[in-house]
Amino acid sequence: MIYLIHFERPLHHARHYLGYCADETLQVRLIRHRASRGARLLAVLRTLNINWEVVRVFEGDRRFERTLKNRRNTPRLCPVCTVRPVTPRRLKTESMPRTRAPGDFAAPVGPTVSPAPLLNKATLPRPPRRG
Repeated sequence: MIYLIHFERPLHHARHYLGYCADETLQVRLIRHRASRGARLLAVLRTLNINWEVVRVFEGDRRFERTLKNRRNTPRLCPVCTVRPVTPRRLKTESMPRTRAPGDFAAPVGPTVSPAPLLNKATLPRPPRRG
């Protein structure tokens, strides 16, 4: 489960926190955040008396959380900051199940592409002569 936290006012450039927890543990995770035993950013907010609230929850795993963070468009996901917040979609590669174990470098499944023909010295063009 992925959750989006909106800050009452920005902390420098940051206005949101995007986090992940197991499906059953969201309430426990939020309690830890409020007690400054979770993310460092939220602990700093507490010391500066900046309130925050969970504004959106998404289904997903850690990989999807990382994908959302890497997109760097958290304000577009926030219903407080955006009139029509974006619903994140997984990329095709993210929704496909893994066919191999990590570290297994077997040939990829799918259509094969023939390698480029090998070039030998006779087929290479000659460089221009310096004059």
